[in-house]
Amino acid sequence: DEISSSQRGEKFEIRYRATSSLLVGQNNSLASVPKANNIHEKSSISFVICNFVRKILNIVFTLFLFLITIFLLIFAFKSCKNFMDEQCRNERSVEIPLSKLEKNLSATLFGQDIAVQTLVSSIQSSNDIEVPKILWFLGWTGTGKSHSIRIITKVLKNVAHIEMVVPSLHLKNSEDVNSVAITLYLKLQNCLRNVIIIDGWDEEHNFAFDLLLSLDKMLRDDIIRGTPKGNTIFIISGIHGSQEINSRYLESRLSGRSRTELQLSNFQDEFNDLLDKNIFKTVAHKIKIIPFLPLEVDHIKQCVVQVYTS
Repeated sequence: DEISSSQRGEKFEIRYRATSSLLVGQNNSLASVPKANNIHEKSSISFVICNFVRKILNIVFTLFLFLITIFLLIFAFKSCKNFMDEQCRNERSVEIPLSKLEKNLSATLFGQDIAVQTLVSSIQSSNDIEVPKILWFLGWTGTGKSHSIRIITKVLKNVAHIEMVVPSLHLKNSEDVNSVAITLYLKLQNCLRNVIIIDGWDEEHNFAFDLLLSLDKMLRDDIIRGTPKGNTIFIISGIHGSQEINSRYLESRLSGRSRTELQLSNFQDEFNDLLDKNIFKTVAHKIKIIPFLPLEVDHIKQCVVQVYTS
């Protein structure tokens, strides 16, 4: 019995120790759970913060790239605009070879000293981009108007954009004035000097002058909008109004005055009477009349000699 009692005591002690060890292990495991949860929570917060910071950095980087792109586009646009403005200024500053023009006109246009001098001086002064110059070649058939236009076209072809209109052709095709005006307008240059020649203003119709008025209005509208075209010169030519000039010339010659004595001022009253007509009310201040006087016998002889010797 003593042995069995002692054995039972040892077994009990062994079981007690084992149970105590197991309980201690369980307690240690339970104590480690909050620590693991704390570590997991801290990891989750760190992940959220890192993810947020990464998104912020991506947004900042994207915004930076966007701003750099905008800056480069603005810089490229300004550089391009400055280059185009410089090109435009260079084109507008190109000088018309006036000496060559005057030389060619004087050498082949006989008896029209007043017309040559007036024409050259008018082109020389046509530098105001906001006030297109209108040169009215006024004279009877065969006085040299079309010949002058050919010389002007030849001399100015490298320094100006030239458009030629023959009203009789448009009338033959039953074309509308406004449609012809729009077609011409769209061809005009913004920087280079524009020369629009309307050859054929006769007494039968006003197509030529109506076309001029339509184009002039379009150019004025551009100026109002702040987008003017390049310097523009209109040349309108024909026999319209020449009767008054011819009558004045004949009167002066019959009074004993020689042709060389006549000056532009001798025809000023006739010019004023012509420009006082209602059709000129919007453009009278822009018009410069270039009078082509009737040719005399000596001038005809010079023309014939030139044709056969050239």
